[in-house]
Amino acid sequence: MQRQAAALLLLLLTAKTAAAWDMSMTSLADKLGDAIEVKGIQQGSIQSKLPLVLNVWPFVNATMAGWAALNNASSSAPWLDAVERVGNHCEDFPAECGWSVGRGSNADESGDVTLDAMIMRGDSMDAGAVAYLKDVRNAISAARLVMEHTQHTILAGAAATRFAQQMGLPLQTLNTERSTHAWQQRVAANCTPNWRVDVEPADSCGPYTPLPPSSNATDEAPAGGIGGRRLLAASTKSHHGFMGSHDTVSMAAIGADGKMAAGSTTNGWFFKVPGRTGDSSVPGAAAYVDGEVGACGCTGQGDINLRFLMCYQAVEFMRQQMDPKLAAEAALRRVVRRYSGAGATFGLFAVNATGYHGGAAFGWERDNMTRWMAGNPQAPEQLRQAAFPWAYAYQDASTGGKVVWVEVEDLSRIPEPQQPRRR
Repeated sequence: MQRQAAALLLLLLTAKTAAAWDMSMTSLADKLGDAIEVKGIQQGSIQSKLPLVLNVWPFVNATMAGWAALNNASSSAPWLDAVERVGNHCEDFPAECGWSVGRGSNADESGDVTLDAMIMRGDSMDAGAVAYLKDVRNAISAARLVMEHTQHTILAGAAATRFAQQMGLPLQTLNTERSTHAWQQRVAANCTPNWRVDVEPADSCGPYTPLPPSSNATDEAPAGGIGGRRLLAASTKSHHGFMGSHDTVSMAAIGADGKMAAGSTTNGWFFKVPGRTGDSSVPGAAAYVDGEVGACGCTGQGDINLRFLMCYQAVEFMRQQMDPKLAAEAALRRVVRRYSGAGATFGLFAVNATGYHGGAAFGWERDNMTRWMAGNPQAPEQLRQAAFPWAYAYQDASTGGKVVWVEVEDLSRIPEPQQPRRR
């Protein structure tokens, strides 16, 4: 299984695309062997030796970029630099990060690629974020400028772009032939599926108007559904495609001195409604840190996460002395109890101030990895028949220069802890 897992990682998550590798599964694993160690599903939290950098996805080169920044002795805040560098690497090399962020990633309904990002430091609790940012490739750097050069937390839209330019970041269109082609294909398919709810027209591009009140679905939420409203088209990850609609990149870093930071960057859903802001720009949602407690990074269905602030909750559970892995699971269970149907996919890691960390995940086997592998003719037969868990990555002082990939069992397979009776 370790060789299969390593092969999957190389196929999906390294600098090369699956099409670029013409070799057997065994040689794929051997090729990756010098760069990564694979840990199977863990029953408890893992203890790391500080310093430590964590990535919510096992993107090898991005994690290594963060590790290099974390060990820069000339920096006054290497733990903050590390978080920024992980995000920058994905923004600069989007193909290495599943097109989660950066130029040429997912366009919105209007055909524009826009970015959301946030960065936060645990010593001062300062945070900066940008939302619906256009024409600035390094969104997390723009977020850091908001944190360091304003008294605000979030800047959005065209004003955020102007601010980033004034602060010295270069402007360039984020649209590319790749993003434009994908957008044109969706328009040619009558703009369906999309993210609209209870509107008309139902089978063509807008402009859209609300359905008459008598046509609207009940407000009562169905058990396990993505929400209580009828969808114009089933807006789930499986419809948009795993590789074409990847998720938020969230990260955290703890320095040798114990200081820590967290952050997140993404371009959000493919064909999202223009103006949509996801969880990446909201402290406590896709990422959060408190230097007295620990940090968290999250990925998945951002619109649902915004209703629960999973990373804030995971850190608060650790404040109550909960084990990091159990804290991540507890934060995720609050969501899954309400949203567990198609499209509900989540993954998060939690790390405490002493370097213990663990993860929790839900829905990836069902909605993403298995379906993508099953339909990928370049994947070895063994991989196309298997089900794979979600995984996060870390690198610390004891990993010998390797990135460690930690597989996380789906929460549906883990019995819920018994709650003590309350009087």
